[in-house]
Amino acid sequence: MIDKNNIIINPNIEDSLLFSTSLIFEQNIDKLWLFLRDLNNEIKIVDYLEKLKFVKGDNTWTNGNICSINWIGLTPLKFTCVNTEVDRNKKFIKWKGKGDIGIKYYKTIYLYRITQERNKTLVKTVVSQTEKKNELIDYKTTRNYYLNLEYKILVEKSNYLNNLNENINSYESCIIKKNYLKVWAFILDFQNLCKIIKSKSQMIYSSPNIKEGTFIKFYFEELKMNVFLKIIEIKCSQKKKKSWWIKFETISSKIDKLPKYIEYKITIIDNEKTHLSILHTFPYTLNQDMINHYKFNIKELIKKVKQNIEEQNED
Repeated sequence: MIDKNNIIINPNIEDSLLFSTSLIFEQNIDKLWLFLRDLNNEIKIVDYLEKLKFVKGDNTWTNGNICSINWIGLTPLKFTCVNTEVDRNKKFIKWKGKGDIGIKYYKTIYLYRITQERNKTLVKTVVSQTEKKNELIDYKTTRNYYLNLEYKILVEKSNYLNNLNENINSYESCIIKKNYLKVWAFILDFQNLCKIIKSKSQMIYSSPNIKEGTFIKFYFEELKMNVFLKIIEIKCSQKKKKSWWIKFETISSKIDKLPKYIEYKITIIDNEKTHLSILHTFPYTLNQDMINHYKFNIKELIKKVKQNIEEQNED
């Protein structure tokens, strides 16, 4: 039966099944799956959990991966991912939890697509024993407490996602018929990029060489304000990587009118062809007219970059 809080309770529950609880989420099943399979997100939301560390593997959703989590005031827990299934209309992930005070249990999260509502998903959490009898722990006496606790976690996750304001991305790419070294050198010349978009602004750098941590200052004519960019990552390796990139974050008191994040990325196709992509991430608060304006300018920029590079004379 289902009580008024949408908690599923089976009066004839089997010994191995402790409880199950469910809630309808307002998110698409595919998007929700990426969030719920990652126990890092549970740490963000549940205030009595902390310090997730990977014991084996680097995520919480690959079979065999193990992580540890501290349940504050109770016990450290180890979770092993034991099973996952991903289908269009149904997905689930199962972990085995183990504490140092005799706690052993399975926790399974099921996601069901609600066909009538494309952007809604039924989420069901099932907690069961790993053994029918445990001489150290009497689960029956605490079943209702943990059932209500698990339902509360689902509610907190739902509220978190409902209140989460998402960023808006603009992505453009093209194939340039030039060697990747020429493309890379071109996009690192920011003053040259300014000329392409017919900006008279001068770039001022905080260090003589472009590197991670370098700040770039320029005057943004459209908004009549100085803009500061910080290079947060540069990756380029001729021997190991097919893709090179440079990433920036915007630092400004008027960040709500600017892209928060910018990425230029090249991918080596062969010696004469290079894939170039430009990604801008905008805050959700930016009005749609401004976003459309930025997207148009980015589209024009990548066309002009392609044209300028391809028209360059060979040395």
